[in-house]
Amino acid sequence: MCGSSICPVDARALPCWSFVAAKALLQLRFLLGRVFSLDTPTPQQKSASYTRLLNEADRAGSLVPPGSKDGFFDVVYVFQNEMLLEITNATVHTFSAQTLTQTSSGYRLYWAIYVKPVRSITPACMALIDPFCRWIVYPQILHKVREQWIRLYAESPDAPE
Repeated sequence: MCGSSICPVDARALPCWSFVAAKALLQLRFLLGRVFSLDTPTPQQKSASYTRLLNEADRAGSLVPPGSKDGFFDVVYVFQNEMLLEITNATVHTFSAQTLTQTSSGYRLYWAIYVKPVRSITPACMALIDPFCRWIVYPQILHKVREQWIRLYAESPDAPE
């Protein structure tokens, strides 16, 4: 359906959390979120969603309706080769931006995580989880994305030549 696009390499749809370390970290984060009420955004934080900044053409052009829930994320937009997702809670307003570009030797996926603080506690929380994200979670996600890309396109008519 999407051809060589961002859709099939969607890291959120992968079983990356089956890795023991990443799964344990995620469960710990959710436990702490429940204990300290970190996962429920205020109405003001909900209204800060970047979907409000989309023009009508971008809303209409999104392959997934803006504002849709997708796992832990809310979709801002999904275009053929670009995707922006967000999470808003009592600690952060986080964005996952992905762009797929064609190069002379195939495709390159650019992925960035942006964190916008919403409370004074945000820098401390981010300092605590940053090493785990950089050294455990993100490498496992990228490894799974690579595996899925190879599986989907290694012998596919959509594969880069």
